[in-house]
Amino acid sequence: MLACCTLFALASAGVVLVATGSFVSPITVFQLNGDPGPNPGAGNCTSPPNWDSLNGTTGITGVDANGSACGSTIRSFITGPSAPTNFTTGGSKDFNDISSAGITSTHVWQFTTTSTPDKDTLTNGYAASYTDATTQHIILVFGAERFAVNGDSNIGIWFFQQAVGLNGSTKGNFTGVHTPGDILAVSAFTQGGGVSSISVYEWNPTACTASSYPSPTAAGQCFATNLLTLFLDTAVGSTGICNLSSPACAVVNSAPVVTSWPYATKFGGSANTVPQGGFYEGGFDLTAIFPAGTPVPCFSSFLEETRSSQSASAVLKDFLLGAFPQCHISVSKNYACTQQNADNTFNYSYNGTVSNDGGGQVFNVQVTDTPTGGSAVTYNCGTLAKGASATYPSATCPQPTGTTNTVSNLTAHPATNSVSASACTGPLVGGNCVSSVITADFGPVTSTDPPGTTCNLPSDIAVAKRCVTAFQSSGSEIVVRVDFTGEVTNNGSLNLSNVSVSDDAGGGPFGPFTLTPGQSKCYTNGQLVSVGPPATGCPSLTVTDGLTSGTPTGAASYFPSSANAFGLTAGRISFTDTVTATGTASNGTTVGPKTASATCVICPLGACATQ
Repeated sequence: MLACCTLFALASAGVVLVATGSFVSPITVFQLNGDPGPNPGAGNCTSPPNWDSLNGTTGITGVDANGSACGSTIRSFITGPSAPTNFTTGGSKDFNDISSAGITSTHVWQFTTTSTPDKDTLTNGYAASYTDATTQHIILVFGAERFAVNGDSNIGIWFFQQAVGLNGSTKGNFTGVHTPGDILAVSAFTQGGGVSSISVYEWNPTACTASSYPSPTAAGQCFATNLLTLFLDTAVGSTGICNLSSPACAVVNSAPVVTSWPYATKFGGSANTVPQGGFYEGGFDLTAIFPAGTPVPCFSSFLEETRSSQSASAVLKDFLLGAFPQCHISVSKNYACTQQNADNTFNYSYNGTVSNDGGGQVFNVQVTDTPTGGSAVTYNCGTLAKGASATYPSATCPQPTGTTNTVSNLTAHPATNSVSASACTGPLVGGNCVSSVITADFGPVTSTDPPGTTCNLPSDIAVAKRCVTAFQSSGSEIVVRVDFTGEVTNNGSLNLSNVSVSDDAGGGPFGPFTLTPGQSKCYTNGQLVSVGPPATGCPSLTVTDGLTSGTPTGAASYFPSSANAFGLTAGRISFTDTVTATGTASNGTTVGPKTASATCVICPLGACATQ
């Protein structure tokens, strides 16, 4: 894009500009030549683009805020209703506020659906925002057609920071109020076509408080109550077209033109053909004409109106009103599982990015992260310039005191998390957003397990067994008894429940037990194995001299049968049996079976010191 020229005061040429500085002529980013075409065909763009490129064959319905056509940041198309809306009552003046919301004045805009003169009736209205690639200046372009061309008509184009709307279907008032920095461009449909003068004003109730003002002769002067002049143009160009000499220009078709979208004139004619003086388009470099040091506003809606004249007190007539969400933010996030806990709960962490991918600076940017099952946390990220991004949490978007970006002990895996962001399109006033709040949502997003995290912990179980033999009186007989004990251990990283140990010789079953990772229990007495003090765990089994009367405390026993006889060891019979351990991990899976066997030899009374 061409960054042209230096902005300066040039009263002798009929142009009075706001300050010294560079500007971008709007014709370097968009065709402003009194012709919406030529139609480049579906999906194609001219260079620079034109309205046929943006509006297509049907006119885009409403707004295309992201991925807007032909390099525009935002574009919007409004089709005139079958029952035209028009201003009514004496309060409907450009220097009055839009509605009474939040203000004391009763002089506000009102509308009705009664007819307006055909020459003042708009059939379609459209606008787009561009960002110059070299200077990053914001260029606004706009256009409209009218139903009849039997006479001149003046036009005004408002860009609002609030989302302005209608309160009522056939008559009523408006919703939303003006915000300092709202922009009004005033121009004209000239019956014969050609260059149309254009002036641009800012809603500035602080600077312009008087009830009336003389006609301004320079930018920086008040045009009317609440309206400050940003740009005055009385004779831009002498060739009948917009040129590179100015940061703003407007033009009306000096010959019939054909639109790619539907248009019908009052007096008939070829389809979609706008007669001479019926098609208007214009644009300006908002960044260049806006007061230096003041944040360039970002808009949410726009209105195109016909007026009785270009004066501040002009009677307002027909209008088209629609959305123009020039500001846009987006938000993204990462959500990761970082730890699986022993009780099969999980810990997660999150971070993300909020980006200003719209056409102007945004303020009071806030990001609210809401993990499912966790607490919502709001990050305050301050102001973001156009094209800037901020990570949360970070120094720009700090973690609020008493909060964390981790979520602990969730039972779900994977888990979900949502995030939303909001921003104000203008600076806060008294801590409040007096312009529009824009929002963005992302989610729910499902967590992931990045490499190196422990979100799929192993489960395991182990069992041990020890035994000795003893002799016991049983009536008139002496019988062999095998005493045994041992530990069952959680060798995994998840909690175990329903731990059970059984012995194939008939001892047990023992349990159920619960075991945390690393814990061991003596399955014959249920004691936790600990070095103490006092030490706990399994009893010590020793060979007993003489007859015994029963199983040692804390141990278990069985009376062996031939099935348990293992054979001879050093001339003595030995007995073998096996214990089996199973359990359920906290993630619901079965752990085990794991087994352990022990062999015990029989000893005559006191004949062997150990077994």
